[in-house]
Amino acid sequence: MPIIHFINSKTQTAGGMKNVIAYVTRTEKTESEDKQYVTALNCSAPTAHDEILATKNAYHKNSGRMYYHLVQSFPKGDDIPPELTHRIAVELAEKAFGKYECVVATHIDREHIHSHIVFNSVSFEDGKKYHSNGNTVQELMDLSDEICMKYGVAVLDRQQQKKKDVLSDIHQILVVDNFGSIFKGMISHLLEPLTVEGNDFLHFNLHRLVAVSLVIKWSVKCDFLHRHHLSFLFNV
Repeated sequence: MPIIHFINSKTQTAGGMKNVIAYVTRTEKTESEDKQYVTALNCSAPTAHDEILATKNAYHKNSGRMYYHLVQSFPKGDDIPPELTHRIAVELAEKAFGKYECVVATHIDREHIHSHIVFNSVSFEDGKKYHSNGNTVQELMDLSDEICMKYGVAVLDRQQQKKKDVLSDIHQILVVDNFGSIFKGMISHLLEPLTVEGNDFLHFNLHRLVAVSLVIKWSVKCDFLHRHHLSFLFNV
């Protein structure tokens, strides 16, 4: 039952994009024996950065948001083979971002296996920019579930759906540019049993967060979607 997280990187520059692609495709995170779980769609992985910039320049759209970066993560304990995890992520990218240069990299160096998807904000087909809205994360999670069911991977049932809705609203937890995603799946897994009935992020049993060694920073703020967000920090 994977969770989708968008990483709202503040480094929306050509250099920042290059660093993100370099990070997610690192050999020590994506390689097992003689297999590397990196796939490029509509481009080549080694030259993805240059090809993305070429598309932007061709359509004169090389300012503003440069790229999008999301993570599809499975909780610790889900025994999903790396090959299948990567196949699911690639299929998700093909169906959701088929008009964009895209790099899919599955990280297998953590207890919770997860895949990074980095894609151009500008379509190579028509030059139109990708836009997300308040329904984007849920739509991607639904598509992710559909693909998982196709391959026989368990997804959340109706009784668990509200918890899934809560977790989809906290996709901005620990956004620390390239490294925040490492912790996102871990935190989601820790928070899942702490949620209670309801589809509102306020319905957390906050007192029990002490049990998972997290310090909560209650930062209620509104963005352009008028959504509230919580920030969590590790107690180190």
